[in-house]
This record gives sequence, C-alpha cells and structure tokens, in this order.
Amino acid sequence: MAQYNLKRIFNPRQVAVVGASEKAGTIGDADGRTGEFAVLVGDAWQGKGIGGNLLKKCLSIAEKQGFKTVHGIVLQENRNMLALGKKLGFEAKRDLDAGDNRLVIHFGGGARFATNTGKCHKNG
Repeated sequence: MAQYNLKRIFNPRQVAVVGASEKAGTIGDADGRTGEFAVLVGDAWQGKGIGGNLLKKCLSIAEKQGFKTVHGIVLQENRNMLALGKKLGFEAKRDLDAGDNRLVIHFGGGARFATNTGKCHKNG
C-alpha cells in the first residue's frame, strides 16, 4: 500500500496527498463547507486503481474536515474518471460552454469515505 504524505498548502483547509508519481488534493472554499478536488495520475500509472485511491483519500479528508459538498472539473474525454465519479456517488453535470464535466458529491450524516488503509503523515 502506498504511503501518503499530507501537507497543508496555504491554510488548514487545503490538503495535498502526494505519492511517487501521482497527486491529488482538496481545497476548501471560504465558506468552510465546500471543497474542490483534483487528481493527477501519470500516464504510465493509469488503470491501476491509483486515481480511485487518491480520490477516496481526498474525500475522506474533506469529510473529516466537515465539508458538505466537494466538486471537481473532469474533461469529457476522461471517461475513466467520469465512471469512477459516478461509482463513488458524484453527480456529473456537463458544461456545454467549456466542454467538460463538473462532478459534485454531497456528504450527509455518516462517514462514507473513512479510510484505515495506508500510513498517513501530517506535516506543517
């Protein structure tokens, strides 16, 4: 299992999860209830479940921080990420002007994305 290194970027509501060849992050908006995710996996590492694990970790962190909604922009041609988003419970909303999709997930009640796998180190 990959070891994740969590770093606070600009303030306590911004977290980056970084692995050897992959990156993910969740950034909280000023309202303290909404966050935006981003996941980047190098071409050589795609299709191995890394993006899914990173996104779940981002969602777990966002949920623990009390976010109510998390969203992210996914290109229309990124079918794997769109399918993963739907599998995890995101709604996909197509932006006809930009030609991409906005994935949105709402947290309610219980912890859906609690993770106990891998080692996490909190820095800063």
